[in-house]
Amino acid sequence: MLFGALLLVLSPGLWATVAGTGLALDDDQRAWLAEHPRLRVGVVLQAPYAEFTRRQQQLSGLNVELLNALGNSLPVQFSWRGYPDQQALEEALRAGKVDLAPGLSQTPAGLRQWLYSDPYLRIPHLLVGERLGTVAIELEELGATDVIATRMPSSVADYLRSNYFNLKLLPQPSDRQALQAVLEQQARFAVVDQAQLSRLSQESEFSRLVVVGDVGLPQLLRIGTRRDWPQLAGIIDEALRVLPAQTLEQLQSRWLTAQKPGIKDSPRFWRNLSLLLGTLLLISLALLAVLRRQRSRLERRLLDARQALALREAAEEALRLTQFSIDHSTVGILWVNWDSHIRYANRAVA
Repeated sequence: MLFGALLLVLSPGLWATVAGTGLALDDDQRAWLAEHPRLRVGVVLQAPYAEFTRRQQQLSGLNVELLNALGNSLPVQFSWRGYPDQQALEEALRAGKVDLAPGLSQTPAGLRQWLYSDPYLRIPHLLVGERLGTVAIELEELGATDVIATRMPSSVADYLRSNYFNLKLLPQPSDRQALQAVLEQQARFAVVDQAQLSRLSQESEFSRLVVVGDVGLPQLLRIGTRRDWPQLAGIIDEALRVLPAQTLEQLQSRWLTAQKPGIKDSPRFWRNLSLLLGTLLLISLALLAVLRRQRSRLERRLLDARQALALREAAEEALRLTQFSIDHSTVGILWVNWDSHIRYANRAVA
């Protein structure tokens, strides 16, 4: 599989641009680059290191962007070749189809095929578990009941087996299935490298998982070059040396920082929100029923009060009429108490 990517075009004034980047190359290295203006780059197609975007029809990923950054200081063209796994990449190297490859880990077997650069990035292997209030976990404190899911075969699995005899490992074919084993209660923890965790943690399925420890086996990423081209190895080392630290920090922040899914992407959020809205609706309906009952009661009391007031006004009016009639009667009227004292006498008596 071949992916072509043109980074820089050779021109007579290009060496002045290269000199402006601080790249210190001797005459032999300059002459070698002039004889090899096009380099073939092999990458293992594994996110987030390198993946082919069908919509844009180009490669993207951490290793791709890193080599593009190095290409800004080198007067060469890069042609890209993608491979499904490390074995296919090494077969292509032996067949003479690849000149260099980023994102490699130095191994004894690899030293017989590659010239490795200095490491440009450290990828830790992390211990991941559910969010249960655990602050930090030490592998020495775990026992046989604390099952750890990890991808097998892998270097980290071999490391755990040879250094921690107290651990019970649960083999999984992929990092995703290792994390799923924790969610399904098949394992208490999972071991995943930071790059894969940063990619998988963006999915809401794994929002409950957090980092609870560091395994202690970092993966040091290097650039491998052909053993029969030692000049290229020196040039790559020099290009890495002058690469700004800010560039590496930006790459790490973009591709290796775990981006948790937004709260709106979590099913638990929507479930809790639905329960909250349902509870508020029930409370509102209950309050509405109470208010309507109180309103009916107040309306009845107001009506009774109005009726009592009307009766009182009618009685007072009748009393005033009676008093007027007695006061102005032509017949004398006296109201005498039991003790013969006169209590009332109308005008006719007076």
